[in-house]
Amino acid sequence: MTLTDIQLLLAIGVVFGLIGFLRGVAREIITTMGIIIAYGCLRWGEAFLVRWTNKFHKVFVFAAKGGLAADDPTALWPQVANLPPLIETDAEKLTFKLIVFVVLVIWAYALGSRVLSSRKDTVGLLAIYPGLSLLSRCLGLGTGLIEGWLITYFVLPEVFPKRETVIRLPTGPVAGFLGQNVALVIVGFVIVLIVYGLRSASLKK
Repeated sequence: MTLTDIQLLLAIGVVFGLIGFLRGVAREIITTMGIIIAYGCLRWGEAFLVRWTNKFHKVFVFAAKGGLAADDPTALWPQVANLPPLIETDAEKLTFKLIVFVVLVIWAYALGSRVLSSRKDTVGLLAIYPGLSLLSRCLGLGTGLIEGWLITYFVLPEVFPKRETVIRLPTGPVAGFLGQNVALVIVGFVIVLIVYGLRSASLKK
């Protein structure tokens, strides 16, 4: 199966745009901020996260084997210290980055739903929040499209570093297209924030 870059981006846009339309702009802003924070953590803090995850793994193994309550903790610790790192190879680092990214994005999604909790209806896996204004839904649609763009821009080069995969995704052209237009996406998100801020201010008057 061959997917063109337009088909891939349209599919992602439809999914995230629909979610944003159903959830409203306020919740989607929180999710978008979570995506940006997740990328920042992994872009500039990957080495730190990997190093401390490996350290905590050895501490956990030490505790599981008895820790300070063991018959001879001084003999146990050198055994644990000589264990290979939990995250060492490129494949393990990639898996770790994807897990952290997904967890942070899901956490931001759940945070938005909890902080701005209201009655919702569910249709399968979709959550529909009734009572939202058309403007909120349209801004949510735009923010959802931005989320899909950002997730694709952040994840695609990591998962598919080559130009083609088994299903022949055009990852090179897609990544290049996303990178060339990421500034426009950021501007779009800023515009959404401004419009949402103005709308919120008008509602408080």
